[in-house]
Amino acid sequence: MTSVIEKIRQERSLALRDARRRYVELIRSLGSGGKQPAGDEIEEVLRAADKTIDEVDVDLATHRQRIADRQLLDQVEPTTKRIEEIDTAIKAADDKLDQAELEHATVVDPLERQRRDLAVRILGGQQQARLRLLATCPDEDLRQRRDEITSQLADLAHEREDAREKRDRFLRLAEERIDDVRSRVSRKSWDGDDPSEDDEVVRLRELVDRKEKTLAEIDKQTAKLREELSKVEKKMLNP
Repeated sequence: MTSVIEKIRQERSLALRDARRRYVELIRSLGSGGKQPAGDEIEEVLRAADKTIDEVDVDLATHRQRIADRQLLDQVEPTTKRIEEIDTAIKAADDKLDQAELEHATVVDPLERQRRDLAVRILGGQQQARLRLLATCPDEDLRQRRDEITSQLADLAHEREDAREKRDRFLRLAEERIDDVRSRVSRKSWDGDDPSEDDEVVRLRELVDRKEKTLAEIDKQTAKLREELSKVEKKMLNP
């Protein structure tokens, strides 16, 4: 009986996931401005996904905002390139300032106005647009994976700081031990080997090496997670 119920539960879960996927596709279709789905098709999708008309209105508004945000982000690269070109033009004009101050003003003034306008209109809103796109991504799996990666990166950062502090402490203790051994050697009270061969110094340096390896492994894991996070967020930024 339990297996039957579990099977039913799984089937319903899959059906609900499929219904929500179809609902997201419906919202994208309605928000595209193209050919609209038939009314009975819309009713069927809403019923399967347990959505109301009011929720459709809200999700449509969110989708349209995502499209606008995506369009804004798409302008960032060409805008940045244009700003760089403008900066280059400004520098070229500055180099000729002594010989052509009037020409300099003629070239630079409109360019600076254009640069300010572009920076305010496009670059000024890119961070907010990006955050909204990430926050409103309809793909639950992507949002969950992003949260998992962010949490793992935070844990690795904490582990790295702990390993770094311990490595630095072991290094300091090893240096202090070497100084102590050398001090005793100078007083002719030390009959051992080179201070760097002292058992305690060797032990501390082995601990330092272990922490160095730990730091390297943490950095490797962090780089891998950041690369995956970049790919996940790239997908989330699409409307």
